[in-house]
Amino acid sequence: LSQNGSQADSITLNPSADAALFEQSPSNNQGANDTVPAGSTAKGLRSRALFQFDLSSIPPEATILSANLTFTITKAPLGGGAASTFSLHQVTTPWSEGFKTGNTGQKATAGATWESATTPSLLWTNTGGDFAPNPSSSIEMNAPGSYTFPSTPELIENVQKWLASPDTNSGWILLSDSETTKGTARRIASREHPDSPPQLEI
Repeated sequence: LSQNGSQADSITLNPSADAALFEQSPSNNQGANDTVPAGSTAKGLRSRALFQFDLSSIPPEATILSANLTFTITKAPLGGGAASTFSLHQVTTPWSEGFKTGNTGQKATAGATWESATTPSLLWTNTGGDFAPNPSSSIEMNAPGSYTFPSTPELIENVQKWLASPDTNSGWILLSDSETTKGTARRIASREHPDSPPQLEI
């Protein structure tokens, strides 16, 4: 990022909120686990992950020159599952994290679910999350390890817009491009993970 034409600086941010959405448990929240899933299970049921980053430490007049996100896959299906391309899409409806844990979360009393952006007061317009149709960045993810979604004009545009208008910052949703393919699900370290939380480098 650059300020008033000065030399570029960089900053690395961890998420301020994240949550998982489960098609198989549509009223469950999972906002406090150390991992979140994305992809489809062996039975073909989808899951998606939400991530939001607090940009308030960046001067609002700064110009964003690049933005990339790094995630760590901690678990893949037995036998390796199916490789797929995963994409980040800009979320278009405000959501809240919630505080439930467990493999598929627990019955929501607050926070995002497959059905709701915020339990119980705000339903998604589209179950499974409201997001821009075109991805902001994409990458193939397969075996456990670290993966970086590369900087793109779309990622830069997202961050620049959120910097100028913080109330539009609802973060990104991570999903598999092959949600109809069984076995694409991966477990990804969340912001609560002690060693490998997601990182946004600007």
